[in-house]
Amino acid sequence: MKKIQKTMTFQEIFSSFPEKREELAFELMSSGLGCVGCMQAGFETLEEGLYSHGFDDSAIEKIIQKLNSIVDQK
Repeated sequence: MKKIQKTMTFQEIFSSFPEKREELAFELMSSGLGCVGCMQAGFETLEEGLYSHGFDDSAIEKIIQKLNSIVDQK
């Protein structure tokens, strides 16, 4: 099964998991990211976006785990 990677753009994430789009967007917004509507979302990777908002490697891994747990839910 496909997983969310830190090298994926926000647009790639949403287009790869359209059935989970709302839940993923909610999780990102809850984490302090307004990336859902940002113009950079089509070009910036998840990692770049998180770094630009002050997240460190550990926090990035935790967010990716949360996002992938949403993707894994049936």
